[in-house]
Amino acid sequence: MVLDEVGRRTRANLVAQPEVALVWPPTSIAEYSLIVDGRAAVDEDRVWIAPSRAVLHRPAHRSSPAEPGVCASDCLELPLATALSRSRPPST
Repeated sequence: MVLDEVGRRTRANLVAQPEVALVWPPTSIAEYSLIVDGRAAVDEDRVWIAPSRAVLHRPAHRSSPAEPGVCASDCLELPLATALSRSRPPST
C-alpha cells in the first residue's frame, strides 16, 4: 500500500515508530470493520505500508466467555495476498 501526501508530523511519527494499524470503519452496524496491521517505510515522496495481518471485525455478543487469546467478537482473519506480502518498499 502506498500513501502519497502525508504531513510532516505523520512522516516523523512513522520514522520513529513504523509499526502501524489502519482501520476502515463499517458503513452500518451490521457490517465489519477492516483492521490491517503493518510496517511503514518512508521515502522522500511516499509512505509504503507492508501489511502483516488483516482482520474483519464486528462486535458480537457471546453466550459464553471466550477462551484466552480468542476474539470475543465476530472476527475473521484474512489471508494476505502473495503480492502484498512480497512487495518491498524502496530502500531508505
